[in-house]
Amino acid sequence: MKSEQVSRLRNLLATVVLAIGVWQVALPWFQPLSTATLVSAAMGAVYLIIALGLYGTSRFALLLAAGVGIAHAITLELLGTTSSPQHRWLVTADCIMAITALIVVWHLRHQQSA
Repeated sequence: MKSEQVSRLRNLLATVVLAIGVWQVALPWFQPLSTATLVSAAMGAVYLIIALGLYGTSRFALLLAAGVGIAHAITLELLGTTSSPQHRWLVTADCIMAITALIVVWHLRHQQSA
């Protein structure tokens, strides 16, 4: 994969993470205020910070995106909160985010030096 394609994939990943973060931060305006809603908004803030890092060049942000995506998806599955369609979409987006971040890390790691 060319470095231009890796850069586009990374920017697409950053945009997806940004969208997930904005959706989670906006959640208290659309659902009744509860502890779970506030925790979701706090996770949205974490996603926004990761998205800012993904727009840069650091590999740490990619590893963080993969780790947080996997951990959040597993946590939602273990807590059994994935019965609603919104949570199913969130778990799916987390898995896509983690897989894409790992693909970008792998390509950056195995990129030939010029």
